[in-house]
Amino acid sequence: MCSSDLEDPDFLRPEPVALDRFTMDVIRRWRPTADRQWEVGRLDPVTIGADRERLGLAVDALLENAVRHTGSGDTIQLSVLVNGPELPVRMIVADTGQGIAPSELEHIFDRFRTGSPPGGAAGGTGSKGTGLGLALVRAVAHAHGGDVRVRSTPGVGSEFEMVLPAPAVSTGAMYPALPLSWSAGPPEPAADRTLKDDPWPSRNR
Repeated sequence: MCSSDLEDPDFLRPEPVALDRFTMDVIRRWRPTADRQWEVGRLDPVTIGADRERLGLAVDALLENAVRHTGSGDTIQLSVLVNGPELPVRMIVADTGQGIAPSELEHIFDRFRTGSPPGGAAGGTGSKGTGLGLALVRAVAHAHGGDVRVRSTPGVGSEFEMVLPAPAVSTGAMYPALPLSWSAGPPEPAADRTLKDDPWPSRNR
């Protein structure tokens, strides 16, 4: 399947996807694959109409990229944010890795590009590539009527934000960070789980 197919909304098979639980499932699946500090940031309980399989491919590509640009002990965090009715949903993958060289950012979503860390050597162990890299993320976001953004600072880390259209359904109250063991029902109120020195405050607003 090529990126142009992924970007075509006619190829989508939308269904209700509860993004908070979707994110927990993704974290549980990825946690054993790399020696990182896997964290769940703010998870707003929100349900959107999306192609679950293709959304999963996009998030996997973001996590694959995060693993590639981090090392043992670095943090990778997933968050789901929606700040009000009829506002877009933001799925955020943030890491405390090496960051991406500024010269790479302009072309980061080109096909087969994943970005090079400062100095040119990839950090971390990485995992088998998807073949489309971050272009897949952009294609899936566009197919859903959304977009993807990136912020990165060498030596601090990177934050990729997939913006999806306003949900048709949003349920429950908004809760702070969830422990990885959470499986049913909201946790007791607790302080947000953040990356070291919180280099990306956008995850919490």
